[in-house]
Amino acid sequence: MFKIALVLLFLLPIESLWATDGSDLLRLHLLDVGEGSASIVHFPDGKSLLIDSGNLVSGTTVLNYITKIPIDYLDRVIFTHPHLDHIGGAFSILQQVSYKRVHDNGEPLVSQYAINDAYRWYSELVRADKRFRVIRKGERFVYGDAYLDVLWPPRVLTSTDWNTNSIVLRLHYGDFSVLFMGDGNINTEKQLIESGVELKSNVLVAGHHGAEDTVSDLFLSKVSPELTFISVNSDNYRNYPSPVTLSKYRAHRSTTLLSYQSGNVEILSSKSGSFVSKIQ
Repeated sequence: MFKIALVLLFLLPIESLWATDGSDLLRLHLLDVGEGSASIVHFPDGKSLLIDSGNLVSGTTVLNYITKIPIDYLDRVIFTHPHLDHIGGAFSILQQVSYKRVHDNGEPLVSQYAINDAYRWYSELVRADKRFRVIRKGERFVYGDAYLDVLWPPRVLTSTDWNTNSIVLRLHYGDFSVLFMGDGNINTEKQLIESGVELKSNVLVAGHHGAEDTVSDLFLSKVSPELTFISVNSDNYRNYPSPVTLSKYRAHRSTTLLSYQSGNVEILSSKSGSFVSKIQ
């Protein structure tokens, strides 16, 4: 009943979106990957990109979803930062799906090699790839009438905290927008606000899995999301999402989905800003 009710909530006001041939619609797939994060954007011009890839276990779930859509070529793969619950799927996906470019935030990894082989392997697979490039604040990727802005981190990393340095992206398509926070935390939010960048977005892909170190009231007032998606597993080892954080979303009247409850979510949007959310 929960899933059915949620679908109707978003379908009723804008049924006309389902009546189109789909050629002018942007499609956003927010995946249920357990402990981790993964999102797919399919643009009206036919190109697709992947933002994060789940963990070492759930990466195969992401790969299977890409195959099912189907997508046989990714224009970009963006890893917001190198925590294993965001890059773990790279080992299966990048060896099975063709792609044009791959990016991350350039977080130093050498100190991790001695304690975790996965980071050495990631460096060999991703950072040694001639298609790899670090991306930072100020870059824009254009896809027809849509574009993706890199809002964070700055050109020179000023923090040693991996979450604070997470790539933050804002997707625009006409009057529709999505903010992808990666593992960005309150420190990230504060610096985004101080930078003066536009944050208001229809959809928020929540930072750091809804942990207590995220979402100040000021940040939520700036973003003002109609829908918030929190990628998190049930019985989370670190007790995410925080009840304090969830109460903030409720106070700001943002419909909040927890991935382990909702499952995969597909969002379709027109340039007018109208969008529907479909539970899969």
